[in-house]
Amino acid sequence: MRTQITKRTETVSKHFDFDAIDPRGRKIGAFVITNETTFEDSPPEHTWGYTMDPGQYFTLTFHTTRDGAAYGPIQPMQHFKTVEERDQAVAKYLKAAQKRANKLGGK
Repeated sequence: MRTQITKRTETVSKHFDFDAIDPRGRKIGAFVITNETTFEDSPPEHTWGYTMDPGQYFTLTFHTTRDGAAYGPIQPMQHFKTVEERDQAVAKYLKAAQKRANKLGGK
């Protein structure tokens, strides 16, 4: 059965600066984008939709930045059953992103 998004809270976007500069002299950072999303069963005639189980999820995505502006592709949405799971995913991403930024920035 497919589901569809029936409700989404206002998106919260927070920018993180990794204190690293890329080879072109731009500051490396990332947006962490969060909200809450509710999925409900799609009508049977819909052949499209999400494969999520119906319910409320804590949604997360990331977008790399250069000089505070979006850079490159946005990452796919991730959905978590609890805010704690989402917070753990954010911490894990930021740790790895900081490591990549340091490597790219020559630290």
